[in-house]
Amino acid sequence: MTSPAQRLRTGLVYALLVGYGLTVLYPIFLMLLSSFKTGREILRDPFALPARWSFENYVRAWTEGNFSSYFGNSVFVTLSALVIVLALGSLAAYPLGRYAFRGKNLLMIYFLAGLMLPVRLGILPLFFLMRDLGLYNTPFALILLQDAALRAVQLLRRAPEQLGAAVRGPHHHRPAAAGALFVREQADHRGAHLGSAQVASRRAMHPLLRETAHRPYALPARPWALHMRWLELLFLHWPLQAEALRPHIPSGLKLETHSGSAWLGVVPFVMSEVYPRGTFSVPGLSRFPELNVRTYVTREGKPGVWFFSLDAASKLAVRLARRGFHLPYFDARMRCRKEGETVRYESVRSHRGAPEASFVGSYRPLESPEPARPGSLEHFLSERYCLYSAAPNGQVYRGDVHHRPWPLQRAEAEIRVNTMGAQLGLAGLEAAPLLHFARDLEVLAWGPVAVG
Repeated sequence: MTSPAQRLRTGLVYALLVGYGLTVLYPIFLMLLSSFKTGREILRDPFALPARWSFENYVRAWTEGNFSSYFGNSVFVTLSALVIVLALGSLAAYPLGRYAFRGKNLLMIYFLAGLMLPVRLGILPLFFLMRDLGLYNTPFALILLQDAALRAVQLLRRAPEQLGAAVRGPHHHRPAAAGALFVREQADHRGAHLGSAQVASRRAMHPLLRETAHRPYALPARPWALHMRWLELLFLHWPLQAEALRPHIPSGLKLETHSGSAWLGVVPFVMSEVYPRGTFSVPGLSRFPELNVRTYVTREGKPGVWFFSLDAASKLAVRLARRGFHLPYFDARMRCRKEGETVRYESVRSHRGAPEASFVGSYRPLESPEPARPGSLEHFLSERYCLYSAAPNGQVYRGDVHHRPWPLQRAEAEIRVNTMGAQLGLAGLEAAPLLHFARDLEVLAWGPVAVG
């Protein structure tokens, strides 16, 4: 017979467990209730019961949100990962869970320690690995990243007797018994990955990809790799003799001209909502000022942009872009602030060993935005859907981008410092530049591919 003190302790434990369970379940219950409300009801009183129970949100999710595709992709990823676990993970894990050998405990600790590391810690190395394998942004990347062997080790460590009995049993159902035990252990784990598969599928159907009539050539067949927004952007362009720029262009690219001139662009703006596909924007990392110096080239009938330099206020972005996209990014101390319609911009390059370059000025739009007319100079300077870069060994790469037509506005600017052309041996670009402003442009980018 239990004492009053024991009953009290037991009661407190149950009360804590019940309280914890309610805390975990309440957000799910609230989300379920909200799914039967209109958007206005959710904002007006998020905790109240629905005034009228409606399945409209579910119908819209299925018909307008392409939920069937998300569900199909999730099922494909989950079942494929489960097959790999059964076929490969269990073969490696069973001897580790059943047999004694020197170093086994150390190896088990190594495997199990891996279960404690969230996959997000390795997102950047995994991004580069999947890119190099040609698998990133595909369902197969999600499948391969499942911790199949580790989960199999964990299962067999926890249930060796049951599985061993199933494998050694005399009856002909022993493989089925072992498989059933393993499948039952994996069910909850695979369900946790259902959401990540749905996120990846949802991003694959990005609305920008439905607007392509304005492009000069088709979208890449590969999935896009990077999302970003370009904000508070100013195009400053100067006409130059082609001979002034051609020595700075790789021989595999053709320098393009318009109205008898090559064009040099200096473009200050703010990068925002920068994140690889399948992830999300991170405060403090996904937004930073950037300034590029560029001209315009073509290869294989695809007009694009050649960057002489790109200055950015994000050390992480600079290093990833230099390594992953072969672009001449440089560290810089930068500041961009908006005062009414006026944007005030400052940039001083701080990259060790790089040539000095600075830009200080302010600018603002003058007219309403409108897309550039095909064949016009504005169209030539802005409507380009790829960039070109070169690796240290001289290999030229092309990186595709996609966006809606540029919402250009005439602009005015007061430029107090501009030495961005000094790195090319050009003077201070004293002549008045051609100016265009763009408030906001959402962009998708693809990883670079070698050309030629």
